[in-house]
Amino acid sequence: MDWSDPAHVDRALVVFEELVLHGVREGWQGPWMDEIAVPLERDGLGIDDRGRITWVRPPLRSRAQDLSGLRDPSGILAEFQRITRDLATDPAGAIGSAKQLIEATAKTVLLARGLAVDENAKVPALVEQAQKALFLDASFTTPGPDGTDAVKKILDGVAAIAVGVAELRNHGYGTGHG
Repeated sequence: MDWSDPAHVDRALVVFEELVLHGVREGWQGPWMDEIAVPLERDGLGIDDRGRITWVRPPLRSRAQDLSGLRDPSGILAEFQRITRDLATDPAGAIGSAKQLIEATAKTVLLARGLAVDENAKVPALVEQAQKALFLDASFTTPGPDGTDAVKKILDGVAAIAVGVAELRNHGYGTGHG
């Protein structure tokens, strides 16, 4: 079983579903359904009232769109090169380039997902839109495998870092404001 292969995972889910359906038909008693349902829920799956396994939160692979029309990533690569070049000798330039990298990446994500890009949008709005487009917004999360909101905190933290870089640049510590 190759758990990284979506086709293998789909086949395993069919087997699990058959087990659940068998238990429902046979009238199995006890906590067995919860013992199966809880781990499935952690991975975005649910068991409906008929015993069928259904996606509550489809995996990214099934949400993905054709990315063959992806905008030229040269803007992203150019910002990486600027950051690398400027980090030791021009920290303000590196901060400005980091903000531009975040902005360029968010816009590339939105375009790749076929969404409109407001060229006047500020970084916080772009980051929020990009996270939602990738289903990586904290509002899409459920408690993690440990039952806590750690994943939500991590996703919120990613957004906060991106916004913080933009704010640092806007407060005069980075280039790009004339």
